[in-house]
Amino acid sequence: MALKDYHHAWLSVRPCRTPEWLQEKLSEGFDLHHIDGDQANNDPSNLVLIDEADHHRLHNRPGWLRAALEDGRAARLARGKAERREWGVGRGEADL
Repeated sequence: MALKDYHHAWLSVRPCRTPEWLQEKLSEGFDLHHIDGDQANNDPSNLVLIDEADHHRLHNRPGWLRAALEDGRAARLARGKAERREWGVGRGEADL
Protein backbone atom coordinates (compact mmCIF):
# COMPACT_ATOMS: atom_id res chain seq x y z
CA MET A 1 0.00 0.00 0.00
CA ALA A 2 1.35 3.39 -0.97
CA LEU A 3 1.32 5.98 1.77
CA LYS A 4 -0.75 9.11 1.16
CA ASP A 5 0.16 12.73 1.78
CA TYR A 6 -1.45 12.75 5.22
CA HIS A 7 0.56 9.67 6.22
CA HIS A 8 3.77 11.52 5.35
CA ALA A 9 2.55 14.61 7.22
CA TRP A 10 1.96 12.50 10.35
CA LEU A 11 5.40 10.90 10.00
CA SER A 12 7.10 14.28 9.50
CA VAL A 13 6.77 15.14 13.19
CA ARG A 14 7.58 11.64 14.44
CA PRO A 15 11.22 11.02 13.51
CA CYS A 16 11.31 7.78 15.49
CA ARG A 17 8.64 6.29 13.20
CA THR A 18 9.39 5.02 9.71
CA PRO A 19 7.11 4.61 6.69
CA GLU A 20 7.52 0.85 7.10
CA TRP A 21 6.40 1.03 10.74
CA LEU A 22 3.32 3.03 9.75
CA GLN A 23 2.48 0.65 6.92
CA GLU A 24 2.68 -2.24 9.38
CA LYS A 25 0.34 -0.46 11.82
CA LEU A 26 -2.12 0.31 9.03
CA SER A 27 -2.11 -3.35 8.00
CA GLU A 28 -2.74 -4.32 11.64
CA GLY A 29 -5.94 -2.31 11.72
CA PHE A 30 -5.00 1.26 12.55
CA ASP A 31 -6.11 4.40 10.71
CA LEU A 32 -5.05 8.03 10.67
CA HIS A 33 -7.99 10.24 11.55
CA HIS A 34 -8.41 13.93 10.69
CA ILE A 35 -9.49 15.40 14.02
CA ASP A 36 -11.37 18.34 12.55
CA GLY A 37 -13.04 16.17 9.91
CA ASP A 38 -11.42 18.10 7.04
CA GLN A 39 -9.53 15.54 4.99
CA ALA A 40 -7.71 18.36 3.20
CA ASN A 41 -6.21 19.55 6.51
CA ASN A 42 -3.08 17.42 6.72
CA ASP A 43 -1.45 19.46 9.45
CA PRO A 44 0.24 16.91 11.72
CA SER A 45 -1.58 18.37 14.74
CA ASN A 46 -4.86 17.44 13.01
CA LEU A 47 -3.91 13.77 12.58
CA VAL A 48 -4.14 11.00 15.11
CA LEU A 49 -3.30 7.30 14.72
CA ILE A 50 -6.11 5.24 16.18
CA ASP A 51 -7.50 1.74 16.19
CA GLU A 52 -9.80 1.11 13.22
CA ALA A 53 -12.73 0.24 15.49
CA ASP A 54 -12.28 3.54 17.35
CA HIS A 55 -12.11 5.32 14.00
CA HIS A 56 -15.50 3.89 13.03
CA ARG A 57 -16.90 4.97 16.41
CA LEU A 58 -15.67 8.50 15.79
CA HIS A 59 -17.64 8.79 12.61
CA ASN A 60 -20.75 7.64 14.44
CA ARG A 61 -20.11 9.91 17.46
CA PRO A 62 -18.57 13.20 16.31
CA GLY A 63 -16.78 15.08 19.05
CA TRP A 64 -15.72 11.93 20.91
CA LEU A 65 -12.06 12.22 19.90
CA ARG A 66 -11.76 15.96 20.55
CA ALA A 67 -13.14 15.48 24.07
CA ALA A 68 -10.80 12.54 24.62
CA LEU A 69 -7.78 14.48 23.41
CA GLU A 70 -8.63 17.49 25.51
CA ASP A 71 -8.74 15.53 28.73
CA GLY A 72 -5.96 13.07 27.87
CA ARG A 73 -8.12 9.96 27.58
CA ALA A 74 -6.90 9.19 24.05
CA ALA A 75 -3.25 9.19 25.13
CA ARG A 76 -4.02 6.90 28.06
CA LEU A 77 -6.03 4.57 25.80
CA ALA A 78 -3.19 4.47 23.28
CA ARG A 79 -0.61 3.63 25.94
CA GLY A 80 -2.83 0.85 27.25
CA LYS A 81 -3.30 -0.55 23.76
CA ALA A 82 0.46 -0.47 23.18
CA GLU A 83 1.09 -2.38 26.38
CA ARG A 84 -1.58 -4.97 25.59
CA ARG A 85 -0.17 -5.58 22.11
CA GLU A 86 3.39 -5.85 23.40
CA TRP A 87 2.18 -8.41 25.93
CA GLY A 88 0.17 -10.26 23.29
CA VAL A 89 -3.20 -9.38 24.78
CA GLY A 90 -4.60 -7.60 21.71
CA ARG A 91 -5.20 -4.09 20.43
CA GLY A 92 -2.09 -2.18 19.42
CA GLU A 93 0.18 0.77 19.68
CA ALA A 94 -1.07 4.16 18.67
CA ASP A 95 1.55 6.85 18.86
CA LEU A 96 -0.43 10.04 19.39
